[in-house]
Amino acid sequence: MKRRLFLKSLWFKSVALPSAYFLSSGLKSATIDGLEFPADGNKLQGKGCGNTKHGLAKERFGVIARDFYDPYLELIRLLKEASEIEHSLMIQYLFAAFSLKPKYQALVGSPEPGSNGLLSIAIQEMQHLASVNKLLVALGSSPNLDQQDFPHEPDIYPFPLNLERLSRSSLARYAYVEAGQNSIPMNGLQNASNQLLCDELTTELGFNTKLSHVAGLYGVIVDHLETMAKEDTLQLDNSDKWISELKRIMAEGEREHFRFFSQLFLGNHPSIEDNTNPWNHDQDHPDYPSFFMPSNPTAYLGHNNQILSQDARALAWLSNLHYWMVLMMLDLHYRIDSELLNDFSQTHMLAPLQSIAGRLAEYGSGVPFDRLSVGYSPAPDHAGNLEFIRKLSQEADTLAHKMQSNLPSGYPLELHQTTSKIINLQLDALS
Repeated sequence: MKRRLFLKSLWFKSVALPSAYFLSSGLKSATIDGLEFPADGNKLQGKGCGNTKHGLAKERFGVIARDFYDPYLELIRLLKEASEIEHSLMIQYLFAAFSLKPKYQALVGSPEPGSNGLLSIAIQEMQHLASVNKLLVALGSSPNLDQQDFPHEPDIYPFPLNLERLSRSSLARYAYVEAGQNSIPMNGLQNASNQLLCDELTTELGFNTKLSHVAGLYGVIVDHLETMAKEDTLQLDNSDKWISELKRIMAEGEREHFRFFSQLFLGNHPSIEDNTNPWNHDQDHPDYPSFFMPSNPTAYLGHNNQILSQDARALAWLSNLHYWMVLMMLDLHYRIDSELLNDFSQTHMLAPLQSIAGRLAEYGSGVPFDRLSVGYSPAPDHAGNLEFIRKLSQEADTLAHKMQSNLPSGYPLELHQTTSKIINLQLDALS
């Protein structure tokens, strides 16, 4: 009975036993209340979002498979996963924001953290990324600014991740992944509004979607922290403060972000003019909210989805240089708590990237947010990483001046000089 209750409690917290458990015990699966708990971490089958009109059984629970017995190792792994998800969400929302046509710029929002626009939400995701990385450092780990190539499907995220134009389909995925465990009715009606959303999401996404919301991941992380703190195995100052911060992140996503994406998905967001649902238009209609852009573009030569236009690819490479500088500055900020680097990283994120994105849209492309192969802390010390940022800045400056005639009017050509001054100030602070 104790073993049964133990397995059941782990399952309802959306966390499975480590695979080593099955290898050592010979257990192939467990049955809990009629649901099979498979050793390979595959999905459980049961009722899911929707009502009986669909007549199909859908999945009710998602799994976050546990890899390590050691709670510290597992906590670090989960936080690394969370950082990659926050990073991926941030750039997905930025890509979608940059795809919007002028008529729908109200949906972009202001360059301030908030929940009334894609850009505002992306900045909040940037803040979530910061919180997770600062917690990693506080736990004695390194920050993680990595992200996988698109498309990719990590174990915890319920859909393949894509950089794509804003569409009803992408909004369905954004709403679903931001939802809390109780945001979407699971069995029967909660209220007519939620049931309509549930039915529409089911129609758009299909019937075989595993229910692994981002909030579920954070719930598991909070559970780990609380358990380790209670057992006095957590080496972390102000653990209550960190737990409160993670719960705040959960609430921000499952309430504010979920509401924005749900309203926009259903076509009834207050920012939409004339109260007409823009998703009723064909995607090539002039009043469709977003420009056509191929998904998952890259500025790397010879790669799949390579941007074909030479001029567009040069702009995309310039956007990559700024994006990589942002990530390197953030990595250093998390390590040494430099507000100077944190503030200036946002300057690179907004001014050059937004202006380049507008010009790339004219070419029918988007900012690729490619990965930097050398990583975001390539030097053995902080001073070396600052000098690496300076070299990237010089690279961007050289490229920008070579293609000056094709630069958007809002591109800040003087940014390299300012970046060099910021690096000198930070080097002085380190010495």
